[in-house]
Amino acid sequence: MIRRLRPLLALMLAGALAVAPAAALGASGAQVALASAAAPQITGSITTATPTVLTAASTLRVTADIVNDADDAVTGSQVHLRVTDAPLTSHEQIADFLDSPESYGRHTVVESSLGGTVGLPGHDDLTLTLAADSTTLDLPADAAGVYGVTVTVVGADGAVSVDAMVVTWAPVDLPTLQVAAVATATGTSARAAAVTAAAPLAEVAYLVDPTVNDAQAVASHEIYRVPAGSLDLTSMARDDGAALVDYAVGAANDAAAAVMRTAPLIVPVAVADQATLDAAAGAGAAAVILDRRFDLQGVTGGDDASVVDVPAGDGSIAVIRPDETLSTVLATYRPGTAAAASRLVAEAAVSALAGRDTPLVVSPGQSWVLSDTDASMPLRALLNAPWVEAVPLSAALSAPDRPSASAASASTGTEDDLPTDAIAQLDDALSGVQLIAASSADPTASLQEYASQLLTAASLQSRANTGTRAALIAGAVDTAHDAIDGLSIATSAELNLIAAKGALPITVRNLVDQDVTVVVSATTGSPNLRITGQPTVTIPAGGETVVQIPVSAVSTANVKVRVVLRAETGENLSAPQTLTVRVRADWGNAATLVFSILLALLLIAGVIRTVRRGRRDTRLSPDEFTSLPDGSMVSDASDSASGAPEDDEPSDDADPAAPVDEDAIGGEPRDNA
Repeated sequence: MIRRLRPLLALMLAGALAVAPAAALGASGAQVALASAAAPQITGSITTATPTVLTAASTLRVTADIVNDADDAVTGSQVHLRVTDAPLTSHEQIADFLDSPESYGRHTVVESSLGGTVGLPGHDDLTLTLAADSTTLDLPADAAGVYGVTVTVVGADGAVSVDAMVVTWAPVDLPTLQVAAVATATGTSARAAAVTAAAPLAEVAYLVDPTVNDAQAVASHEIYRVPAGSLDLTSMARDDGAALVDYAVGAANDAAAAVMRTAPLIVPVAVADQATLDAAAGAGAAAVILDRRFDLQGVTGGDDASVVDVPAGDGSIAVIRPDETLSTVLATYRPGTAAAASRLVAEAAVSALAGRDTPLVVSPGQSWVLSDTDASMPLRALLNAPWVEAVPLSAALSAPDRPSASAASASTGTEDDLPTDAIAQLDDALSGVQLIAASSADPTASLQEYASQLLTAASLQSRANTGTRAALIAGAVDTAHDAIDGLSIATSAELNLIAAKGALPITVRNLVDQDVTVVVSATTGSPNLRITGQPTVTIPAGGETVVQIPVSAVSTANVKVRVVLRAETGENLSAPQTLTVRVRADWGNAATLVFSILLALLLIAGVIRTVRRGRRDTRLSPDEFTSLPDGSMVSDASDSASGAPEDDEPSDDADPAAPVDEDAIGGEPRDNA
């Protein structure tokens, strides 16, 4: 921890120390004021420290970066590695020492020159390593304990501790401490993957959101599932959020791998009040686990047990109370640094030395600040500590002698609950997207896309960030309504029907990114038009389709027709649209009659024309007839058959002097009597 002290204050403290009795720095561990003065421009940090647990055979090696922020060089200064004179015996003392190391008596175990004869130039830095073996440390040979360590720069103007850490001194065995480590893999898929990578040890139990985790990444661990989206059960239970709860613990997980979908349910909660516990029991939860960001102390009774039984529903439910100190240190204390690992191990040593005989649950929760490295150094160091026995969470949950406790007050944390109107909006939006998704080509994927945002808006993470929660809710609801309102009827408000039977062309549009199957339903209260069918159609994603609705007209009228898109199960999927249909059934009949009359007239005219043409074609010219001996005239058979004479020359057999009876032309002789 970086410390800077003003020169004036440093000189005052130095003067006070000069007259203080040496007993003030004794081994009692009492907090005392130490001289601490130096050029305030010197800062630094511990980068590595090994080992985290010191024994009689160990050598403590601490590497630190020292930085000169001033313009002028710092010369003639020393860097000291100092250790507290007395052990730190409680979690509170560890926290206080790290916050104010100058308040504790320390002695120098090793020192080194800062930059040698040239010192440390302005705006420059250097890295140095200080090492001290067990003899140099001069710690008790027969008693384990936690000690504070500082890297202190000592100059002509005084001393300043540029960083501080704690180490565990274990020349003898410490009492065994059972630890159940729990990692919560929720949020986005990337966040869940980062959590499982940070806690790869097989001893770690996973609380997983089945909708965002990879089954292969968690399969080798003890697995429990949490509600999808880490839903804020307390807000839902205190209001009417049952539909969101049912979805989060049920249908939201349908597409998840069986290993996660069928895992026992543990619900992270903000407050373990009676309503929350009853809701968890009703959802089939095996336990609830308190989120360290909220109310860890609300459940009373059961001494300091990590798992207690609290009445809920028709029986009781297990409430997991993570150790606040160790869980918080793992979650947020200087992630990725050696100081973080040393402190977590030291906190565990304090718990062991205090004689804790029940399993301790360490759970950084959903706000675990992960370092850039894959595996968490503090978590690994904790589970590898010689006195720590890693136990499965199931062992703590199944212990037959779990103590009983009482639920938290119903008024605890009410100021952070999700507002009633927000829950109603989220619930309505979820119902809407569920309907749309059920009719889409891939219902599970379509629903999860929108529902996940609704659950995130109602999550524990949202509860912890009330300043941005309203915007998160509004965004999730708006996105859901983009899908809910994505199906519409695009047809103009007026249509014409000029026949007794026909179809109404209806254009339907789909702005959802999935193909959606709908029933196009039309209704009318007018007796002048009958709807004779309700076609089913699949509208392509982002496209539109024209649907023909069959109808029959009874009489001429302007008819109001209400058209809506429905799911195949009957629910409305779009806003209804009212169309005006101008029905002109008699126009169609009149047009048909006129057409029929015209057709008949044309037919008659055609027949007459054909008959007249036929008569003309059967008449014979005088050249087509031959005189018979009795003076009658007959036509030549061959000429009649051909319909025209083959030769215009008269016949050799005919009598050229024979008179022609002109009245016989036409095929029959005229009677001259």
